[in-house]
Amino acid sequence: MVNLLPPGADGAGEASGLLALVLLAEEDLVLREQLARALRGRGYQVITVRDGLGLCDYLEYARFSQGRAPNPDLIVADAELAGYDGALICEQL
Repeated sequence: MVNLLPPGADGAGEASGLLALVLLAEEDLVLREQLARALRGRGYQVITVRDGLGLCDYLEYARFSQGRAPNPDLIVADAELAGYDGALICEQL
């Protein structure tokens, strides 16, 4: 089991040695980079995609990659992604 708390927060991550993987979907480049930097600074692994299609593509690839691409522990998605909105994607998960 992966603990979603960053390493060092109440011992999270230290015992298991695992860091939570966050899949971040945000169209705004500056905001995407700032969010990714903040999450990485707190010990999370972060994969970024720029839109709903990229999010769906990554999830599909991770599902069928036989371990080559990790499944995210948490998905952070803009509620209004082009092509797919975050709420619709969550419903389909």
